[in-house]
Amino acid sequence: MHKITPAFWLLAILFPFTLSAQWTFHTGVSGSAPYQVQDVGNVRWLCTNSGLFRSNDGGKQYQQINGLPNLSDVGAIFLRGDSIVLALSDADPVNPNLKRTYLYWSLNQGASWQSRITNIVPETVFKGVRYIGDTLFIGGVGRLWRSVDAGLTFQEMSPPQGLYRYVLGDKALFASSFGGLYRSTDRGDTWDLVCPMNGYGNIAVSGDTVFTASNVDSIQISLDLGQTWQTAPPNLAVGLSVLSIGQNGRFYATSKQIYYSDDLGQSWQKMSDGNQSTIFGIYETADGTWAYAGSGLVRVDPVNGNLFIDQEGSLGTFNQPFIKSLGDRLFSFTSDNIWGYSTDAVHWSQQRPIPNNGLVYDVQEKGDTLLLLSSLKFYFSVDDGSTWGLMPDSFSNPTTMAVEDDVLLVGDQKGIWRASSVLGPWTKVNNGSFLTDGLAITPDKWFAVSQSGNLLVSDDKGWTWTAGAQLGLASLQIFRSLYYAGGQVFYFGTGSLMRTSSSDGFIWENCSGILPANFYSGITEVGSLLFLGSRQLGLFASADFGLTWNSFKQFEQDYVPAVTNWQGRLAVSVYEEGIWVMENNLAPYSLRAFYDENQNAQRDPNEGPFTGLIVQAKGGAYATSDSSGLIRVFGAAPSDTVMAKPSKNIMVTPGQLLLSSLADTQEFAVYKLQVHDVRVTLVNLEPLVPGRTTDCVLVCENVGAETEDAQVILHLRSELSFVSALQPPDAFGTDSVLWNLPNFKPEEIRVFHFTLRTDPTVPLGTSVSFSGEIYPLDTDVDLKDNNSTLRLVVVGSFDPNDKTARNGALITPQELADGLPMEYIIRFQNTGTYPAYVVRILDTLSSHFDPGSFVFQGSSHPCRWALKGDGILEFVFENIELPDSTADEPGSHGFVAFSISPKASVVLNDTLANTAFIYFDYNAPVQTNTATTVVSEPVRTTALPVDPAKSLLCFPNPAGHEVHVQWLGAAAGGRVWVWDASGRLVSQVKLADLVGELSISLAGWSSGWYRVAWQHEGEIRWGTFLKN
Repeated sequence: MHKITPAFWLLAILFPFTLSAQWTFHTGVSGSAPYQVQDVGNVRWLCTNSGLFRSNDGGKQYQQINGLPNLSDVGAIFLRGDSIVLALSDADPVNPNLKRTYLYWSLNQGASWQSRITNIVPETVFKGVRYIGDTLFIGGVGRLWRSVDAGLTFQEMSPPQGLYRYVLGDKALFASSFGGLYRSTDRGDTWDLVCPMNGYGNIAVSGDTVFTASNVDSIQISLDLGQTWQTAPPNLAVGLSVLSIGQNGRFYATSKQIYYSDDLGQSWQKMSDGNQSTIFGIYETADGTWAYAGSGLVRVDPVNGNLFIDQEGSLGTFNQPFIKSLGDRLFSFTSDNIWGYSTDAVHWSQQRPIPNNGLVYDVQEKGDTLLLLSSLKFYFSVDDGSTWGLMPDSFSNPTTMAVEDDVLLVGDQKGIWRASSVLGPWTKVNNGSFLTDGLAITPDKWFAVSQSGNLLVSDDKGWTWTAGAQLGLASLQIFRSLYYAGGQVFYFGTGSLMRTSSSDGFIWENCSGILPANFYSGITEVGSLLFLGSRQLGLFASADFGLTWNSFKQFEQDYVPAVTNWQGRLAVSVYEEGIWVMENNLAPYSLRAFYDENQNAQRDPNEGPFTGLIVQAKGGAYATSDSSGLIRVFGAAPSDTVMAKPSKNIMVTPGQLLLSSLADTQEFAVYKLQVHDVRVTLVNLEPLVPGRTTDCVLVCENVGAETEDAQVILHLRSELSFVSALQPPDAFGTDSVLWNLPNFKPEEIRVFHFTLRTDPTVPLGTSVSFSGEIYPLDTDVDLKDNNSTLRLVVVGSFDPNDKTARNGALITPQELADGLPMEYIIRFQNTGTYPAYVVRILDTLSSHFDPGSFVFQGSSHPCRWALKGDGILEFVFENIELPDSTADEPGSHGFVAFSISPKASVVLNDTLANTAFIYFDYNAPVQTNTATTVVSEPVRTTALPVDPAKSLLCFPNPAGHEVHVQWLGAAAGGRVWVWDASGRLVSQVKLADLVGELSISLAGWSSGWYRVAWQHEGEIRWGTFLKN
């Protein structure tokens, strides 16, 4: 590790969850991927690849329905009154790497949702949800499912060759699969092949009339429910035709064109060429006709077939590979080779073609002239883009440009060109050949870089250029490799993202947090943050001027090709999901907390700051007062309230504050109640290993307001023996050790270091408990923190960077009802080759926890902590100078301990799981294990043998994907059973041979404790293991 001066970490990341609820969707100038439209009165429901939308005015305005997974593919819905039913594929709640199918339903028109996991095989999108009588049908991309018990269980009812499309008619169920059209008259129990075809096809059914079209054949028509068939007229262009039913018996066939028939398919008329968009179907009502198009849900003029995405009832999203803000206008360039601009991201200018259907690199404005770089051509327009002129051919494949007042720079494959007018004259201002890949103009210097990474710097507005640093090859993942934002110049190289001060150009440093393979967009500055878009990893942000980058949860695994600061807000283009504008105010509101010693609710000269006050903003984001009492609230808006979270030992006045302006700093007055309250925290610095010693600490704190004469007692079990302590104990018992704490003052912390030894005969996997207890108890206001118990599993090997739930792998409903908090320890070790000067730990809390109940319990070294966002804990050890393990193994360790309470909504069988990330200086984070605790009634263990020789050996323990169970001694056969913590039998195996050892796959098993029994020739042996 290298010594680096630590930056100020503002981002934790600041609010990856609160931002999710503060984005506004906008259509852009092109359209969406719509799947289904349904109208109920004046309410229009639209299913898209970006979620479910609702319009209360027939389609004039749309709002996205909340409560569903972000940006889900909602392919179809079923509506009945106020009820809505749909199916979605989303992550497994226990193993996020697995997909499960969820049935979502709402009884109040989407205001709130309920969901449950079904046995339907997950698919990318479910495009058919239909009810007939008491039967629910759900169709995916390859299978058809049926439920007769209101969606509790589903049975696959696919036709023999799988499913492509299905239609539920009044008299029969039709489904197309590869090779033909099938019909079922018994709701899918049996299928008859009624129309063989090549490939796979679409279906439309109206009464007894059935249309089908394959991807290679003509349209087939049956007027008798599939008994006999005739071929549609041969002059109809087919090519992946999609069939739809319109009004008054009209049928539509669409692909790149729209055809319709008013005589049951005997003749067809062409309505539209589709405006370069693929048409996936037609939706028609008495009020109008709309096309499901590659450019969105677009209104169709029934007279001339023109498509209009900006008319009432339309909605667009889809691909805007490039967006940029110029003044108050947001420009959008689409993959359909059209562009436009908007001042409100709702109403767009007339759609216009991109010159030469090119790929847009950049757009700039110089006075009244628009400048456009597209597919290595340089265009200009003096009439706001109505017409474009091509710049002189003297440019050789221009790739980048920059504008500053009256100066225009253009970079091409020959070098750098300068002019004061678009029409020139143009002067080449660099010496020799220079394959320009990026230009950046800053208030201090001007910069240019070549494709090979040679940097040029100018101090005279681009007239003369001198050589700067050699940066290495430019990235091929981004159009322009040089950007200026936040007072820094950034270079996108093939090896890393780099930055330098705008006044330098010679000293560059690597940025961390995003890999070069994921570069996609440039960098923009909004508020105090920098943003860039990535390839497949979504949106990234930095709060330390681009040195470190963190990802937002909102757009995970998305392509984000463009980001821009539009009217002071962040606008983001998401591939195939439209334009999103962040409505959060990115500049923080500042509040303060102070000790109100005389309880007069105003700061007096002798009253200092209060550290560690947790507050929550109206939108849900948390913040914490630092050592100066400062509270920085991000993501809030004027008139939002910020509420102080209640605590047992303090009183806060006022209980909440109303935000007014960024410049106004309001204060919370904190008065410490005059109570008796001492607290103890027991921490093991290493795991328990048979025959080895384990260092531990007892952290004693006086968190009350009175001086105490206290005692702390360590209680041990027979598996553990006391070895030594840095401070000799004051007394010993049979299984206990005592220390006195005389004159224990308020806010004082005393730490007792001691060493234990684990008996070498203790089997691996054994759960061992020991505890610390602090007195006095009779006057203490909160007895729950007077005892600290560790429930640890004896292991054979371990990771020095880990997270442990000190309550163990099990917590009972009664313990939750009693208010017992979860206690965690995060341990870390510097295993590098150089001291670490900054250690930073990020811990995103599970949604099962109440962030406001967080209590910091202690750490190995001084650290500061903060709670941010929707529950992100950050611990920072600054100037820790943690030795590396080769130079000082005992000194290379550290820890932090805290407690937090589960929410009241946590119930039996819920899993409390958490993972932490540990950063040593600016190296990549070390991810800990996932500490897992299951809410469960205790497993009965009265039958477990006392003799270790009669136990089963389960390893590794904890286990991941597989566990090995070994019968110690002579090889054994017989039977093996496995139960989970609730007593449910999850596996049983009959062994044919004397194997002595059994491997059990844990794929799909939930995290938690399991009990194993192995019976052989009348003897039963027992064992336990923990599944991570």
